[in-house]
Parts: sequence; C-alpha cells; structure tokens
Amino acid sequence: MHLKRWLTSIVGLPLLLFLLFKGGPIALFGVVVAAHLAASLEYANIVYHPDKDLLYTALSIVLGTALIYAIYRGAVYLAFSVLIGNLIIAAGVMVIRYQKQPAAVARMFRQVAGMVYIPLFLACLVLIRNDPNGAAWIFLILCLAFAGDTAAFYVGTYLGRHKLCPAVSPKKTVEGALGGLAGSLLVASVAKAFLMPSLPWSMAIPFFILAASAGQTGDLFESAIKRSAGIKDSGGLLPGHGGILDRIDGLLFVAPITYLFKFHLTG
Repeated sequence: MHLKRWLTSIVGLPLLLFLLFKGGPIALFGVVVAAHLAASLEYANIVYHPDKDLLYTALSIVLGTALIYAIYRGAVYLAFSVLIGNLIIAAGVMVIRYQKQPAAVARMFRQVAGMVYIPLFLACLVLIRNDPNGAAWIFLILCLAFAGDTAAFYVGTYLGRHKLCPAVSPKKTVEGALGGLAGSLLVASVAKAFLMPSLPWSMAIPFFILAASAGQTGDLFESAIKRSAGIKDSGGLLPGHGGILDRIDGLLFVAPITYLFKFHLTG
C-alpha cells in the first residue's frame, strides 16, 4: 500500500502543480469539475447503497457542474439560483416517489447535502484561484490538506496507540491526529514563508490550526458516511488511496475555511 501511495503521488502531484501555477484559473476549473464528477459518483454509490439512484445522481452531476461554472464566471447569484433550483427539483422528485418509497425523504436530503458537500465546497477553490494571488493560496490549501493527511497516516501507523474515534474510524488514533496537525503546520508554514511573506504570523498560525483541524474533521465525516453504508473505500481510482473522495475528503473542508479566512479576515 505504501508503494502505491507514493507512486500515485509522484505521478499526480507534479501534474497538479503544473496546472496550478502555469494553467491559470481555467486549468483549475477543469481539475475541479473533474474532481466533482468523480467524487459525486462515488458519493452517490455510498449514500444510495446498496441500490442506485440514477435520477438524483444525474441531478447532482448536472447541477453541480452548473454551480461550479457559475462561480467560475463570477455569477454568484446564478450559483445561488442553482442551489435553490436543485432543492425544489429534489423535493418534487421526493413527493412523487414518497407514496411507494418512504425512504424517498432520506434520499432527497442525501442529494441536497451532497450538493453542498462536493460541488459547493470544491467551488471555493475556484473562487480563491480567481484572485490575483490565488495560486499561492491554493498551494497553501494543498499543503494543509495533503501534508496533514500523509503525516497522520504514517504517525498513526507507526506510533498510534490511543483510538481517536473508533465508532467512526477504528484505525485513526490521537497520535495520528496530532502528527497530522504538526505536519500541516510545518509544511504550511514553509509555504507561507516563501509565497506569502506579508501574511502576519499572528493570523497565519491560528488559521493553520483551524484549517488543519477542519481537514481532519472532513476525513472523519467521510469515514462516518462510508461506515453507515458498510463501505470501506469510496472507490478504487487512485491506487493506494482508494477513491477520489477518499483523497479529497479533508480538502473539501479546508477549502471553505480558507475562503472565509482569505476574503473575510484578510481581505
């Protein structure tokens, strides 16, 4: 597993960094849409398990893509309209189904929650990248999410003794969580020193701690969803990592936290 994890990272990371710094906002938009498509399909396979729900899955794919595109174009009002329209359509489907499928209410809420969880949270990356110094901020987000995930995995594997949240994820440990937090702080601090020297450390460190903690919460959140469905991995697209959703679960929570920090605290 370790070899597969590193081989996948060695192949994928340079491409991602090239697209981030050389491809411009449109390249990140393409990456975000691709991640949304893959992650939304995996999410559907989890929350509608053991059955499938092609209608709700298609609704999430189509309107989720429209939501990301609206935000990419700067049409926040249109993105808001997409979310409203999604809820109304999903509710209409639920009402039609309810007489024969009492579980239709739960399925509707899973679809609506998925629209926020995946395309809306991913769209925060697009909003950040559209800013003049957006590439540096996206790189910082990747450092916070992926460095913390990697550090937590290895510290937990070799030093973990005390269970963190066994009901949700039996293998995660307190030591792994602390190692992940330390890894995020270290790598993000190095990135900030080189790419964002003007950002005060008095603001950066609390933000790093908050964002890294949010990333670990995102990891546990996805684990809880999978456990409730009796599924181990969201998919098998990334060797050694599982599915796309397994790889970006922390990132999905770090992105909106970073957006709120950047645009509402630092301007």
